[in-house]
Amino acid sequence: MLTNATMNISWTERMTKFSSNSGGNMTSPQWQDIEDKLALVLINGGTVTLDVEHEDGCQSSLQVRAEGGNFVVMLGKETNDGWKVRAYENLTVRNTEISILGDVWNGRIVCQSIDFVIAAYREFFETGDVSECILSG
Repeated sequence: MLTNATMNISWTERMTKFSSNSGGNMTSPQWQDIEDKLALVLINGGTVTLDVEHEDGCQSSLQVRAEGGNFVVMLGKETNDGWKVRAYENLTVRNTEISILGDVWNGRIVCQSIDFVIAAYREFFETGDVSECILSG
């Protein structure tokens, strides 16, 4: 787990026939808390955001938006030049449009691998960052 930083998780889960829209937030989550929220959202749809305030006061945030087996994963980092956003990118996918939670996304930044999403969150939980080979700049 990342040390010398403050971490918070927030989530929203889409309504299913068995539940209504729900969500929440938690300070200082453990990995199991994050895994549990990801499991719900990646299957049912919704968002999971993990926010970190680093020891130097800089912020970073990892978010997944999920619906119907499609995932948009974005990392925002505070830098000296402002806020920098990196996202998953698959250049082999045709330039299509995919709707996720009411927003339209370029198909090249839409991921369909639950394992990829979980690995990105695990790396962020442990280091406060996700390598650029996973989320490009």
